[in-house]
Amino acid sequence: MKRACILILFISLVCCHTPDTIPFRQLGVVDRVSSFPDSSFFSNLRQLQCVGDNIYALDVDRRQVIALDSSFEKMVVYGLGGRGPGELLMPYSFFASSDTVFILDFADQTVKSYSRDGYVGQRKVTGCQLSDERFFVEDTLMFLPIKSESALFVRLSPHTSQAMGDPASFPSMRKTITMNRAGILPYKDKVVVVPGSLPYVQVYGRDGHLYAQIDLSVVDFYQENVDEVLGRSKNAPDNASFVLNADAVVSGGKLYLLCPRFLPSYRVDRILVIDLEAYSVEEVLCLPDAVYNSIAVHEGALYAYNYQGSLDKLN
Repeated sequence: MKRACILILFISLVCCHTPDTIPFRQLGVVDRVSSFPDSSFFSNLRQLQCVGDNIYALDVDRRQVIALDSSFEKMVVYGLGGRGPGELLMPYSFFASSDTVFILDFADQTVKSYSRDGYVGQRKVTGCQLSDERFFVEDTLMFLPIKSESALFVRLSPHTSQAMGDPASFPSMRKTITMNRAGILPYKDKVVVVPGSLPYVQVYGRDGHLYAQIDLSVVDFYQENVDEVLGRSKNAPDNASFVLNADAVVSGGKLYLLCPRFLPSYRVDRILVIDLEAYSVEEVLCLPDAVYNSIAVHEGALYAYNYQGSLDKLN
């Protein structure tokens, strides 16, 4: 596959920053837990989020969102697996606010909402195929990632929906859809779009206007990843992709982007810290273990779920 198939030409709005030195900082584990307060073990935690003093995660096997306090001693559960009204059959994505948890159930393409008291209601999403990446909700608006060759996300109000975002173009529709799957994150009055398989981050207005595209290959190990992916992709089928950006969260004006390293062996142990005002990579955080799949940030502490089955608090 030619480089042009992955790296689209940057338009004039792209903000590229090439610092002389991007600092690296090693993090250490200050607390670790591998089971819930009810003594059940984690299965596969997805999409960690910090809201207030709680850490939220979707436990795929339990088909529930779990909220833990910062000491990992108390928990609240949202949702219940099952086929009945208000129950969850295929939950793979969620968003937590101060008083409500919204869970995307792919079985019926609904966003179900829950409070601490239980099921609140749901909204059916029609006219598009949703992706299982991060999404967010603000007031009555939902910003949801979609699988499409013509848009990246949809802004859904109670009465209308509008597709937004400019996908990178590839030789086939299937490849275009596969490569442009992206997480959707809130930042002030903007929408941060993080493609899993492309070497940049985009910042859109809530009206779909593209403000910036941030080049991530200014970091040496990231450029090595891009080069490695280009080599491996030459004979890959259209529905195949290689992950460059494993997870992302926004906190305190910064985007924290969890990234793998392909060489010399596969690890997911680096976080790019991106200043969303300057549109530049500020520093690289180095995680102590080999493979993580989700992160969250709160008050200077970073939380990361380790593939060995532990939820780590790091600083």
